[in-house]
Order: sequence, then C-alpha cells, then structure tokens
Amino acid sequence: MSILSFNRSQRLLVVERDGFGLRAAVVRAEKKRMVIEQVAISRAPHFNAALVEAVEEIRKNDKSAPRRAILLAPEVVPALLELPVDPKNPRPTPQMEEMIRWEMEPYLDQEVVTRSIGAILIGRGYLSLADARRVLERMEEKKSERQLRAPGERRPMLRFGEAAIELELIDNEQLEECLKIQESFQWGDDEYVCGWTSQPRQIEEAEEKANKDRHAWLACGLSRGLRERWRKEFAQLNLSLEGIYPLTACSAAALNGEFTKEASAVLDFQAGMVGCTRLSGGTIEGVRVYHVIGNFPSLDVCCDMVGSRVKTIWLSGRGDALPSFAEALSARLSREVQIIPCDNAENLPEALAPESVAGWVGAVRHVLCQPGVERAVCIPAADPPPPVHLRVAVWWGAVIGLTLLVIGAVEGSMAFQVWKAEAKEAKILQALRPVEEKLEQINAGIAEVAGLQEKVAARYHETELLEKRKVFLTNELPHTGKLLAALLEAVARAVTKEVVIDRMVAEEGDEVEMGGWALSERAVQQFSRRLASVITADNLEVADVSVRSTPGRLGMRGYAFDLKLVPLKQEAGRQ
Repeated sequence: MSILSFNRSQRLLVVERDGFGLRAAVVRAEKKRMVIEQVAISRAPHFNAALVEAVEEIRKNDKSAPRRAILLAPEVVPALLELPVDPKNPRPTPQMEEMIRWEMEPYLDQEVVTRSIGAILIGRGYLSLADARRVLERMEEKKSERQLRAPGERRPMLRFGEAAIELELIDNEQLEECLKIQESFQWGDDEYVCGWTSQPRQIEEAEEKANKDRHAWLACGLSRGLRERWRKEFAQLNLSLEGIYPLTACSAAALNGEFTKEASAVLDFQAGMVGCTRLSGGTIEGVRVYHVIGNFPSLDVCCDMVGSRVKTIWLSGRGDALPSFAEALSARLSREVQIIPCDNAENLPEALAPESVAGWVGAVRHVLCQPGVERAVCIPAADPPPPVHLRVAVWWGAVIGLTLLVIGAVEGSMAFQVWKAEAKEAKILQALRPVEEKLEQINAGIAEVAGLQEKVAARYHETELLEKRKVFLTNELPHTGKLLAALLEAVARAVTKEVVIDRMVAEEGDEVEMGGWALSERAVQQFSRRLASVITADNLEVADVSVRSTPGRLGMRGYAFDLKLVPLKQEAGRQ
C-alpha cells in the first residue's frame, strides 16, 4: 500500500524509535543512491521530548530541512496474511481495511504487553546481561528469606528495580526514567488501523490449484490512538507525517532484486526485539517478530525463526557484535550468513554502520516507489478519504457548482433578454425619431400660438379699458359733474357754522357718502333735515345717518357723523 508517488520530493526526514531512544536523519534519494545528509540522536525518555530535541538539532544545521517525515516504530506489528482477495481485483478500501483488521487482531493482541523493567534497563544501557543475572539472583535470595520468616510476618516482594538499586547497579533517577519509558509501551486500545500490500507468489502448479482462492498480503497494524498522538506531535513541529513503518520489517526492501531470487531470510536486530522476514522468488513468504532481552536472541531462537528452507541469511540492525554473531549463526546453521549490503547509503557518520540504516533505506524506497516497494508496508498517517461520491465536500461542491451553473444560466438568459429588449428599444427609438422631430415642431407651433393668444388677450383687455373710459367720459362724467355741482350747492345751503364737512364720495348708482363733524347732536340733526329738504329736488334723500362723540378741531368736543345720499324711492302707485 504505497502512500506517495515517485515524482514527489526526493528529500525526507526519517525518524526511528526503538522505545529506548530516537534517531532522526535527513535522507536524499538520487537515482540508485541514498545520501544520509545528517543524523541526530536523542535519549530523552519521552517520545515527544526526543522528537523535539532531534528535529531542533537537524534544523539548527539545515535551515531548509524537509517538512515531510516517516516514522519507524516497534509498536507497528507486521504480519503476512492469507486472504481470499485477488490482488488484481482488490475490494473497496473500507472492506479491505475491515478484513485486514479482523485478521490482524490476534497478532496485535499478542504485542499489547508491557516491557519488563529489566529489558528497558538493558535497552537503555544501564545494565548488562550479567548485571541482570545478579539482580535476578538477588531477588531469588530475598524470596527465600521471605519464605523462611514466620507465617504471620509479611513483607512485600522485592522488585527488579529495587534489587538493582540495592546492588548499586543503578540509581533512583535511572529507575524513574525507565519507568516512564515503560509507560510509553502501554499503548493498547480497542481500535486499530492497518496498512497492506499484495505479495505475488511463484508456486508450483499443484499448490496453485489447491490455493487458487488464497493470496498473500503483507500487512501491519497499530493502535489508532497512538497514531493520532504521533501525528499531532509531528504536526506541532510543522512536520507532515506521511507513513508509519514497522521497526523490524523494512530491511528486506533495501535488498536489490538479485539478492532475493533464491530462498533467503533477513534478520533485523533492534533493542529488545528481532524481526525475521523470509523471502522467496523476490517476494515475502513469512514475517515474525521476537522480543528479547538485549540486542541478540539465542542461536536456537534464530534457527527456529529462519527455518530450514532458506539458503542465505542477511543480518541488519544495530550492535557491534553483529559480525561475530553472523559467524556463530553461520557455523550453527551451516549456511551462508552475511551482513546486509547497503552500498547505496552514503555519507554515513563513522559511528553509524551501514547495516544499522537498512530499515531506513527500505522505508524510503517504499515511499518513493522504487524497486523492492512490495517488500515493505506502512500505516498511512491519516485515514484515506471516502470515495469521491460520498465526500461531503464534493456534494457541497456539486450543489454550489450546480447553483452557480443555474445562476449563470439565469443571468445569461436575463442578459440575452436584456440585449434583445435593448436592441428592440433601439429600433423603436430609431423609428420614433421622425415622430419626435414632428412633435417638437408641433410643440413649437403650440407655444407660438399660446404667445399670440396672450397678446390678443392683452389687447382685448386694453380695448375694454378704453371702452370703459369712453363710456365714462361720454355718459357718466357729465351726469356726475352735474350731480356734484347740485350737491355742493345743496350742502352749502344746508350747512351751518356748527357743522364741518370732511368728505363726499360718489358711489355707483348715484349714491354719495358724506362725513363730517359738528359741535352738537342737534346741529347734526338740523343739517340732515335741511339737506334732505334741499336735495329732494335732485331726486335724492338722506339715509343711514350715524352719530358718535369724538373730539374735533383744536381738541374741541363734538360729534362725528356719516350719512348717505341715495336716489329717492318712487312711492307705490305714483305715476
């Protein structure tokens, strides 16, 4: 199950964790070479602290260190499975994952064990195997002493770490450190994630017929919670974790094809464990992992893991005693045992043996899809996305795209309708232009006629005024003059020294308003009676006489009066 394509960046950060320490390296792939640019080592007991320390050291020396990383860890459990799934016609990913997880559970459950504190002390280098034997002997002595005590006297059993401190082989600080490491191995949970890749086999025709429905798949499994924790810890350092590999099952992918044609096996020795990968015809036919105390198991264990069919045995991993162990194993099996060739790993530090980075080379070749990719397997750092047709984002994208398409179609239709309307409007406006010109001419004529009508009305008004003046001058003025002359003569005859006339106003219909002032009311009454008798000859009579007290000339006390001279009414029946 390859997670990266060949055309991606050829520079990776490889992190290897064995539970007792951590190594990180920048690896650059150049055609058939693997150049180890730099290596950083951390012995911090916690994985997160060790990762931070190693990455910071690498970035201090390389400002452009790669952001993509892979991890090799002992918690990833490899296995070779027989499944009724043809590699040429695999099932959908969810079905494959469920089937692989079901088959991997027995292997994973066997690995969910806590490392003994003794194995961790040896792995950290605080105890040797001889020291561990002394500790065990001390524990047996204490156990015997405890059994000889009185039945009612109870003392707790002496634990391994306490016995090592009594013998002054370790101190409390080293024991606390190893107890923290022991906690990190308690990684089991109820859910696992898996990776897989097919293994084409070259088998006899009879065997092929018997197993035509079974196919070999190289798989590996890991706790989902542990994978998520590691992915977040890498992400905090701005690193993209793209795959997690088994610690002891990648060295076989570092072998070139000519070394894997015959039956062979690869033994990968790591701190506290050894992995055995059996090869036949260039593909894997068996994978086993064995936990040990120290770096090397017994020769009997190695013989059992390798089996009797293999002709060549390759050794990889860490340990200065690897060459001598190869000689001893070769003598025991009477077969060829060699150190794995890693000639394509260049630029290694002097303290780093080529065989100790065989797992790195195999994992990087798998990442880059180079030859041998089928001999390695990894856990993807994240679950594969669901099928395209089931992704929520795709559905939303489709909905949004369809919505935009509908909106675009509506807008396009509306734009076309607007264009048609504008074209029609332009055509109508062009046809209406002569009409508008005619209307402008008519409106101009109407305005001109309105102006002429205003002039005619003004002339008519002037004519009416002239006519009225003519009538007044010819008819009313002579009559009014005669009337006023008669009135003045009548007033002169009627007025006395006690009366003063202030005004005389001629009204329409031969009416005359008259106002004045007198020294007394009696004088007003005498004036009105004399005037009434005088103007009778002129067919007028006095009406509407009103008198009111008011000061007169020189502040004299007197009475103002008003009266009207109106035409004399004809008595009823008078001829």
